[in-house]
Amino acid sequence: MHYPPCAGGNPGSKRVTWPHLVGKPAAVAKAIIEREHPEVTAVIIPRYQIRIDDFCANRVWLDVNDDRRRTVAVVPMIG
Repeated sequence: MHYPPCAGGNPGSKRVTWPHLVGKPAAVAKAIIEREHPEVTAVIIPRYQIRIDDFCANRVWLDVNDDRRRTVAVVPMIG
């Protein structure tokens, strides 16, 4: 898994959650998030995979279902 070094801070007035992306294909969700927030990297991972437990203002975890389209399972959020 590769993404930029973790950045702290406040995302300001930009969106920090994307509830409307639950059920969408992961690739579509990743493109939307990174277009709206160019400084953020959306990281696609299986829903129950263990991950780094730190807060990064420049990262969004995309927990995806194990289905054919790899749909987003949990509301994506900055962190």
